Amino acid sequence: MNKAKKKKGFKIVLSVFFAAVFFAAAAFVIPAFYFAGKGLENDLAAQKARVVQLRENPGDPVDEQSFAAFDLGLDPLIHEIRTVNTHNSYRKMFDGFIGAYFDFFVPKKMQTEFVYEHPAFTEQLNDGVRGLEWDVRAQDGGFNLSHFAVVDYRSSAPDLTLALEEVLIWSNNNPDHVPVTILLEYKSEPWIMNPKIEKPGAETLKRLDKTIADAIGRDKLITPSDIIGAYESMKDAVAANNFPKLSEAKGKFMFLLHYGDELTPVYIGLDESLKSQTLFPTVQISAYDRSALEKYSKYASHILYNEPDTEGIAALVSANYIVRTRADEGMVIDAERAQKAILSGAQIVTTDFERVLITPKTDYYFSFGDGRTIGLR
Repeated sequence: MNKAKKKKGFKIVLSVFFAAVFFAAAAFVIPAFYFAGKGLENDLAAQKARVVQLRENPGDPVDEQSFAAFDLGLDPLIHEIRTVNTHNSYRKMFDGFIGAYFDFFVPKKMQTEFVYEHPAFTEQLNDGVRGLEWDVRAQDGGFNLSHFAVVDYRSSAPDLTLALEEVLIWSNNNPDHVPVTILLEYKSEPWIMNPKIEKPGAETLKRLDKTIADAIGRDKLITPSDIIGAYESMKDAVAANNFPKLSEAKGKFMFLLHYGDELTPVYIGLDESLKSQTLFPTVQISAYDRSALEKYSKYASHILYNEPDTEGIAALVSANYIVRTRADEGMVIDAERAQKAILSGAQIVTTDFERVLITPKTDYYFSFGDGRTIGLR
């Protein structure tokens, strides 16, 4: 009899526990969905208003030479040029309900890597940033730019088409800028977090390609075919150093597709010659794992190598690859890591600490020295 009572008591306790967990989750999820929806509406309205204003007044052109650590008249090949890029370039700080929940539940020591906010793309480009990173997902018939649904959704540019128009307006106002590289990382989250999300596949990637090509225009793009030229493959073209000169590439954009085990082969499969593609498929490797490069060497011109392994990256750069590394990670200022990124010769150096960063407030920012954001390897 005692055992039966204990078993019954345990079931009651367990039921109460799961009920408490359910109601606690509901207390977060229901308002979180509501406020995320309202926040997205506000961000989209702000983006639309900004782009309308830029159409009417794009502002004063910048002095491109003031950002460069070399004479832009030297006319190097584009893979000899180095640029400072920003990470999650669209990101805004979560606030309101999500911000309060974050402050209450996430220990202060763990908050650092989430506490950052970049200004709008125009401001970053005006200050010499020459590369952006956008997290993109297909939903509502278009493409959304944000980090993660509901929890980390705030974005200065939630609509991809408007984001493309903003950077195009800036480019047309600054026709002599060095090529701007935009790395697209296709994001997904559980359906329950984002019922509007589309699972990526061949048709989605075709649509993404077309959206970019239509918005930017072929004459403003550097595409795989521009490097492959008459060569049989990208591998052959890279080995032959068949990159355009700066004079041929000024005022243009280069869009990269972030490596993914499932997504990369699908994109390459759309056209294995790459000659009709808008995006450059990237591969991601490390000092301990080069398998992606070995598998996709025929298609690779751009390599993601997050850790600034000086010798490893230098060898890849010497082999004519364009390499992206990170000067910092997790919102940690690391002077030694930043120096390694510079010494590696990587052409794309990504940072969370550009000069015009809104949050956190800090005097530190990453550059190639003397505030220069454009250099030569």
